[in-house]
Amino acid sequence: YSTNNLYHHNVMYNIGSPNLGWTACVMLPNCANVKMYNNTMVRSRTGVRGWAGGSGQLVINNIISNMWEYGIDTLDVASITASHNLFYGTTTWHGTYVPLGLGEFSADPLFVNAAAYNYKLQCGSPAINAGTNVGLTYTGSAPDLGAYETTFAQQWISTNLGPTSTSTTV
Repeated sequence: YSTNNLYHHNVMYNIGSPNLGWTACVMLPNCANVKMYNNTMVRSRTGVRGWAGGSGQLVINNIISNMWEYGIDTLDVASITASHNLFYGTTTWHGTYVPLGLGEFSADPLFVNAAAYNYKLQCGSPAINAGTNVGLTYTGSAPDLGAYETTFAQQWISTNLGPTSTSTTV
């Protein structure tokens, strides 16, 4: 049981197995005013599972990847508010009582090397600058999603396929 806690910038992976019931990266039984900001959760039955009696739980700016059941679920109506989360390889983003939040989307987060448990973001990741300001330090125009804030600016590559001007001297 937890009240008035902030959990941020954590990496959680390989929690449980598809055959184990009620496993999750984070379980919030009877919790109030718990904030889950900027975490990366990979491979579990559920990313975040609320419980009866919980209230005021915020799940914002997270990457929730490859869950076997739900990205975010709760047994209580309106105990979890979610926004600005990226879901990947997770069929059901939200359970019955968790409405889809603002800024939530599905995309490959482009981890550096998920097979080697390196969940930092590659340049070009859709998670870069996709978050909302929750009062934590960030670089760029907006917070990145997940546990790792990138230190490079989002870069776009332009290619010049030919001369841009021609001059001739006579």
